[in-house]
Amino acid sequence: MNEQIDKIELTDDGYLLVTQSVEKKITRKYKLTPVKAEPRLSIDEPTPRELEVLELLVAGYTNREVAEELIISVRTAESHRANLMGKLGLTGRRQLVQYWKDNYEHE
Repeated sequence: MNEQIDKIELTDDGYLLVTQSVEKKITRKYKLTPVKAEPRLSIDEPTPRELEVLELLVAGYTNREVAEELIISVRTAESHRANLMGKLGLTGRRQLVQYWKDNYEHE
């Protein structure tokens, strides 16, 4: 089953990121012409910051240590971890480590 999900996100640089279904609804409702933007990351792809957090978590850092290393709050570090795990459908540190090994360890 291919289920379309309506989603709007605010990027780190202040732009709105919307799925195609949301874009179509907005352009129809307000009679707008969509602007073709440069391709961006898929909503389901880890952001560069999430990958930084992942690398530190895989290295054994706690959320507090990640926060200190990246100069962010503990809550922000926890949010990056939760977002990453949600995007990837992972449930724990072991799965995070395996994901890293499968996708990034060789780089």
